[in-house]
Amino acid sequence: MLDASEDVDKRRLTPTASGWLVEQHLEELLRGWPARFVRQHGPLRPAVERVLREFLKCGLLEHGFARLWCSECRRSVMVQGLF
Repeated sequence: MLDASEDVDKRRLTPTASGWLVEQHLEELLRGWPARFVRQHGPLRPAVERVLREFLKCGLLEHGFARLWCSECRRSVMVQGLF
C-alpha cells in the first residue's frame, strides 16, 4: 500500500523551478506590484493571485486526494486533487 507521507515528502524534495520561484517570491510580488508594475501593467487581477496560490497546493496530498482500491490485486493508489 502507498503511504501518503512518501508522496508528500517526494513532492517537497523535488520541487519544480517554477514551484520554487512562486513559493519564494509570491508575497514579495504581491507587496511590490503596486509600486513597481501598476503604471505599466495595471493592477494585478485577483485571479492571478488565486491561481498562484492554488499552484502552490498542487501535488500536496493534504490539499485533496482520492484513494482508489483494486479488489483484484488489492493495491491502493492515491489520486491527487482533481476536485
